[in-house]
Amino acid sequence: MGNVMTLLASPVNAPSGLWVTILNWIESGIVNYGWTIILFTLLIKFALSPLDLLIKYSTKKSTLVQQKLAPQSARLQKKYANNQQAYQMQMNALYKKEGYNMIGSCVIMLVNLVLTMAVFLTIFSSLREVSAYKTICQYNNVQAVYEQSMTTELASTTGTTFNEEMTLSAFLADETNQTTFASQIETANNNAQDAVLQAWNSSKEEWLWIKNIWVADGAKSAMPTYDDLKSLASSSKKEEYIKYVEGLDQTIYGNISQMVGSSETAWNGYYILAVLAAVVTFLSQYVAQLSTKLKNKNLNKIAEAGTQNGGMMKFMKILMPAMMVIFVLTSSSAFGIYVVTSSIVSIGISYLISIFVNLMTKKKEAEVSAYLEKEALKLAKKQK
Repeated sequence: MGNVMTLLASPVNAPSGLWVTILNWIESGIVNYGWTIILFTLLIKFALSPLDLLIKYSTKKSTLVQQKLAPQSARLQKKYANNQQAYQMQMNALYKKEGYNMIGSCVIMLVNLVLTMAVFLTIFSSLREVSAYKTICQYNNVQAVYEQSMTTELASTTGTTFNEEMTLSAFLADETNQTTFASQIETANNNAQDAVLQAWNSSKEEWLWIKNIWVADGAKSAMPTYDDLKSLASSSKKEEYIKYVEGLDQTIYGNISQMVGSSETAWNGYYILAVLAAVVTFLSQYVAQLSTKLKNKNLNKIAEAGTQNGGMMKFMKILMPAMMVIFVLTSSSAFGIYVVTSSIVSIGISYLISIFVNLMTKKKEAEVSAYLEKEALKLAKKQK
């Protein structure tokens, strides 16, 4: 249904950029933008999967070294409890002995973080621009139909000649016309409803349970209010979109919105995307964490004894899902579809990559497990 908007010239320029170009290319063969976003997400995730493999391989090697050194790290922490500098020197010596380059590992993690955030934020920005553009085009189509119907009937019933000077907005704003032709205006407005609803149903972009993907999945009307459209235009950061919305006749917008609202009685969605975003984001972190675990649970306890990031990991498990929910609730359903799809695909790709990484690090993991078993026996003897 999104291609119906090409029947009328767009009142604003379409967004551009790499992501938008790819989206437009996919949409040309799919038509529905919801499925377009899903295929776009698959394409991006698979394109970045080689980098994910490199990152996870490097992370797994680093994790194995840290797990192996965890018992020694715990002992050094006790020994140099009051001398952090001496503790760090001893740890650096252990890292060097194991061939572990902490700076190199940090650089890889930093590059991954920067790239991940860059992709996420640029796609977020692009979909906001697309959402603002598509919503403006939707309204432009419906407004054109509304004005055509109104001016045709009012010209017949009031004898008014509509032109560039006497627009529908100017006619409706005139207090004399409001009083003199009140019944004609009301009749014309009622008669325009069927045409408006037909134009709206042809222009809106549905996807599964969502009535309009350019509006958030929740307790909002499928057609945004004027304030919501203004906010959407502002969030796109495009001055052209902002000026267009600010120039709209709010009386006409209100009339059209009321007509559409009379047929769209339910919410635009049911917060399903927000719930899915929280669940799948949590699961994706859980799956990623599993890839760093040793097979023996008792050895994991020993390996974790000397690490200091357990609290941070638990905090991130809560923070990331919460952030995704906020992004989804404050953005269009289009972006919510991207977030959920991205997380689901990440779970699948992470699982497959973990299999390869585990095969590549099998020898090193066996070495770490054997070492930790010896440490466990030593600890058991001391406790006796």
